[in-house]
Amino acid sequence: MGYKTELTAVERKDHWSVKIAWPNGSISHFGNFSSERTAIGWISDHRWMTTNIVTDPRLLHHNGRYKAR
Repeated sequence: MGYKTELTAVERKDHWSVKIAWPNGSISHFGNFSSERTAIGWISDHRWMTTNIVTDPRLLHHNGRYKAR
């Protein structure tokens, strides 16, 4: 298992959603998109979610732990 979140457009019964595979192995689904194209557009707009959190400069290393600034 890596340290990155993966975003994938998936077709559901009557809509598209974004499958979010979190670094801890859990899976979520987000959205109710009318097409694959709009789901992929959402993924493109939220590419920051796939940044490796270990090397993300927005995080501050403090006493051996990572925490948001």
